[in-house]
Amino acid sequence: VGFQMSSGSSEDVQSGEDTNNVRLITSKRTYDVKISDFAFYSLKIRKLAEMDKVPTKINLSPYDDVAVRTLVGYINGDDQSNIDISFYALADLLDLARSLFIINLLRQLENALMSAASQSTDGLLQSMIIVGKERLISGGLLSRRKIEALAASAFPKVARHKNIGMIPAIIFANLIARCDLDIKSEMEVVDAGLVWIWKQKNRLAASQLVFSRIRSAFLSPGDKSTIRQRVKALWEGEKVLPLVASMLSSSHCRRCCMIKEHIENRSIRCGVPPPLDDNKVNFDKLPLSIPSALAPKKVSKSTKPRKLQKSQKKGHSSKRRSSSRGSSAHSGTSHTNRSSGKSSKVVFMPECIHQ
Repeated sequence: VGFQMSSGSSEDVQSGEDTNNVRLITSKRTYDVKISDFAFYSLKIRKLAEMDKVPTKINLSPYDDVAVRTLVGYINGDDQSNIDISFYALADLLDLARSLFIINLLRQLENALMSAASQSTDGLLQSMIIVGKERLISGGLLSRRKIEALAASAFPKVARHKNIGMIPAIIFANLIARCDLDIKSEMEVVDAGLVWIWKQKNRLAASQLVFSRIRSAFLSPGDKSTIRQRVKALWEGEKVLPLVASMLSSSHCRRCCMIKEHIENRSIRCGVPPPLDDNKVNFDKLPLSIPSALAPKKVSKSTKPRKLQKSQKKGHSSKRRSSSRGSSAHSGTSHTNRSSGKSSKVVFMPECIHQ
């Protein structure tokens, strides 16, 4: 993400030679920053300075080092007219600016995020992932609603994106609840929702989230039958089918938007729907949620571990026991490798990242 960043001047705050520093510690190195400079930009540090409670050290090791280095450069007034950082670092920099109440920097970063979101679908997905971070959601970002509006206008592209499942639940829920989605029918929302659901770990909770926002009043009897049959055909779909069927027939999901401006603008999802008596099942209305595309990938049979091969020489009975232990160990190792990697503060798509 390339953007320009200006920090202004802090000369009016500094008085003489101020050698009081605060040390920012990252996983790679430490940075010494003058408290007077820090307080000029950060409302939080300024408040602590007024109470003489600024800590001598601040541990920022969970944050990306590039993000912290960029923050330090901003505080020191370095030339940062053309900054080029990854989405990963941008997410952490946003979090730091919000946490430290560096308002001007936060505004500039949000503008950079909006610029990235408007340039490509990849950038839009990345921006949705960033604003869906738990800390940024709780703190609130002005750009979040703007990014959701961009996603609504580009909904067909978002729905077809291979990484749609990476969109945070709260952001996806906000998106499909909007009246201004660029769609031709409610079945497009259902189709994208099914793809997103089957890319989540907890499909039951994901189904609740999605189908509570589907406007079933705009679905014909044939559409509902199509949805039920499609869900049943999906991998382990029978586990969520009762919930989906119940929500499709729920009066709560038949609510309609009656906002005058929306009706006058002929929003597809607003107003009183016309009578729908089509009973035909038509899977062509769900082109994205194809069962074969959403089925888990088959794991190819790998060669037996060396320890297991050696244990086979000890006899048939020991072979059976060793094989059992070997399989368990192999499964455990795979799980550990997936979960013990360095925790990322934001999920990102490598093909979209440049630094």
